[in-house]
Amino acid sequence: MYLDSFDTSALSGTITAVTLHLRYAVSNVDKNYEGTNRVRWRLQGGTFANTTIQPTSISGWSADQTYDLYAQGVDTIAEIQTLDIDFTNNDGRKEAVHFDYLWLEVTYTLPNSPATLVVNQPDGTGDTIAESGSFTVNYDLSDSDDVTTVSFFYETDGNGAGGTAISGCATQPEATGGTCVWNTSGVAPGSYFVYGTTSGDGAGAATVVSSGTMTINDAPALSISEPNGTGDTVTVGNVYNITYTLTDSDDTITAAFFYDSDAVGFNGTAISGACAAAAEGSGVTCAWDTTGMTPGSYFVYGISTTDAFNSAAQAYSPGVITINPNSAATLVVNQPDGAGDTIAEGGSFTVNYDLSDGDDVTTVAFFYDTNNSGADGTAIAGCGAEPEATGGTCVWNTSGIAPGSYYVYGTTSGDGAGATTVYSSGTMTINDAPALSISEPNGTGDTVTVGNVYNITYTLTDSDDTITAAFFYDSDAVGFNGTAISGACAAAAEGSGVTCAWDTTGMTPGSYFVYGISTTDAFNSAAQAYSPGVITINPNSAATLVVNQPDGAGDTIAEGGSFTVNYNLSDGDDVTT
Repeated sequence: MYLDSFDTSALSGTITAVTLHLRYAVSNVDKNYEGTNRVRWRLQGGTFANTTIQPTSISGWSADQTYDLYAQGVDTIAEIQTLDIDFTNNDGRKEAVHFDYLWLEVTYTLPNSPATLVVNQPDGTGDTIAESGSFTVNYDLSDSDDVTTVSFFYETDGNGAGGTAISGCATQPEATGGTCVWNTSGVAPGSYFVYGTTSGDGAGAATVVSSGTMTINDAPALSISEPNGTGDTVTVGNVYNITYTLTDSDDTITAAFFYDSDAVGFNGTAISGACAAAAEGSGVTCAWDTTGMTPGSYFVYGISTTDAFNSAAQAYSPGVITINPNSAATLVVNQPDGAGDTIAEGGSFTVNYDLSDGDDVTTVAFFYDTNNSGADGTAIAGCGAEPEATGGTCVWNTSGIAPGSYYVYGTTSGDGAGATTVYSSGTMTINDAPALSISEPNGTGDTVTVGNVYNITYTLTDSDDTITAAFFYDSDAVGFNGTAISGACAAAAEGSGVTCAWDTTGMTPGSYFVYGISTTDAFNSAAQAYSPGVITINPNSAATLVVNQPDGAGDTIAEGGSFTVNYNLSDGDDVTT
């Protein structure tokens, strides 16, 4: 007997047992079968080995004979496919051995389907929370053939390893849209991936990382180091620098500072100026102008703005600042006084002043104003912190300031008695400079024929003087080195969007820029400007005339009769008769 093929088409998964089954009988029991061979097995290409099944002389069919092939290493489907079974009858009298059946009993387990895990949240969209806030992790977990759980971790790099376990999100059950709450107290602000690792899945643990991050927004933090009560004494009107540290790593915040008679309740009075909206920084300062303060000792506290996710931070200083009374500084603005104080537009003016203070180092900042009240003017660059002096000066560069008449006032700083503001007795005047611009020609549709008139369009102004402008034509827009235009454009009057007529008779055909130069006024130089584009002057072509009739053919009429003259006349650039 020899069998070399077994049907394994129905098998899959993992083999856990392989048992050979057979039943035999001998043909003539009375003759006492004397064969000694056993049923053998091998894997194709290998050597046959004996099983424990040995036919003997029995009456009828034997009981079911079995042999454990799995224990001999036959433990895969591929090995079953290459299994050979044979038996050789070595009975000398040739008694026949009959086999009723031969089959394999194979036990196997189906493949385990891995669990499916999706971390839905965070996905990086709208997943920012306040520092120490709570975040809801959302997931889908399913496993068709095991009871699987998932534990969640957070990390910064998204590689799904080496993270920190999320308390409250361990061993979460299978669910669709399952959630667990992550309390982030003690977790540093920043952006974190969340990953889940499954447990209990016969197919093995799986790790899945969220598609995006959740962000813990850094909360505002504020501390005040000065005043601390040591050496913190100023005179009323002087500036005291509050020293503080204000941080928020992922938002821009400010802090407002207050003074208080005690260090309880955050119920004091707001400090104006730079300390009303002090910027972030470490060990930085904001300047508290103590002008108007009632002398005494005060604690300082600050309250930050909130950010998009966190509450405000607030803190008191460790000690007090003591503010002592002070005498006022004396300030006189000598110039301008309104006599001979007119300058050119964009020119410089020298402010002259007297400033003295017996008990402080006081400075004065100067401003210009259209009237002599309200102290609501504009700071003068270069005159921002002038020292005490008699007949002191600073130079005011008026570039960019509109022509007109202005008072100058000074406001003191550093005076413990408070700021003093003093106006000049008269004004200084910035004379309006000539201004000229040309809007036509601009290069669009600006074409005329030699001999025609072209209207140059311009704006010429000088609010406090009467000026005119002379116009020129030029082959380029550089150098103001062209040729004067005669007539009305030689001395064109002021106006906005007005024109002067240029008679192009005698001009060489071509394309020309136009520029203008104004007259000067009593204080300012002339204005000059080029047109934005060119005017194109074309040559004048001659009219064309043909007399069609009479032509001598059939052109005889009666004496005293009428004759019709017929002609063709055209002119592309003139009205010709």
